[in-house]
Amino acid sequence: QRTRSLVETLMDRARTIPGVQMSSSTLFSPLSGSLWLYSVEVPGYRPAPGQMPMTYTNLTGPGYFAAMGQRILEGREFTSRDRDGAPQVAVVSEAMARQFWAGRSAVGQRFHTSALDSEKDVEVVGVVQNSVYSELKESQQAVMYVPLLQGSPRSATLVLRVAGDTA
Repeated sequence: QRTRSLVETLMDRARTIPGVQMSSSTLFSPLSGSLWLYSVEVPGYRPAPGQMPMTYTNLTGPGYFAAMGQRILEGREFTSRDRDGAPQVAVVSEAMARQFWAGRSAVGQRFHTSALDSEKDVEVVGVVQNSVYSELKESQQAVMYVPLLQGSPRSATLVLRVAGDTA
């Protein structure tokens, strides 16, 4: 709880810095080399024999995709209401939406993941354009983003979108 509170305070304070247009946070910044890979159970999805459905996972703060310049293709991104005690939600990459919900909207779909310490299902609230995750040359990855304010982060990276001279 203290880490979540500190992250929220830092995001709010960063928005007051002249030139900062947006601030958010993430557990793993793109190309950091860090990643989590977790299993997912999607109703109706039949994996190939011997395949365990897995997806990369990241925790992100409210406004993360806007701050990073990633377009939301469907639905919404996280807000400050997506926090501890609220329904569990996720934003998924195009690649994840295509893999698990081909030919239909991913928004509103539910799944279960080992990434969260809960028996509750997670509801997809948005689909975001694909982007790099751990390296520039990788193929487009299935990525599940969950709200940092719902998780139990031990650390976070502040993300800022600035105008003008970054110095």
